Amino acid sequence: MADRPRSGRPPVLAATVRAEVKALACSLPAEHHLPLSRWSCRDLATEAVTRGITDTLSGSTVRRWLDSDAIKPWQHRSWTFPRDPDFAAKAERVLDLYDPRWQGRRLHADEFVASADAIARSRRLREDHGTFD
Repeated sequence: MADRPRSGRPPVLAATVRAEVKALACSLPAEHHLPLSRWSCRDLATEAVTRGITDTLSGSTVRRWLDSDAIKPWQHRSWTFPRDPDFAAKAERVLDLYDPRWQGRRLHADEFVASADAIARSRRLREDHGTFD
């Protein structure tokens, strides 16, 4: 038993290309050291061309392929990893504001840290509406 010859244009891309792109869509971008939190169809098409899976591929073709199997990688989030070597030091300054610490020391109940944004806003309020001390 075999299919009858079909009318229409034959597929331009091989079934193996389709399978490799779907497999790529089922992986996380971070597994491939990409700074993306999730795949888009355009990102998948670009990555397939970059990896040499195919010479050319459009995002709309990828979307059709994924829709046929109900694969939705854009609905799955992963973490992106910071590439800045000083990220931890920079983040610590901000995170200290959320944890009651200053320069590594836990603050007492009567101590607080005011950010520059809060100070600037309070000055504007004071200038606009008079003092509220």
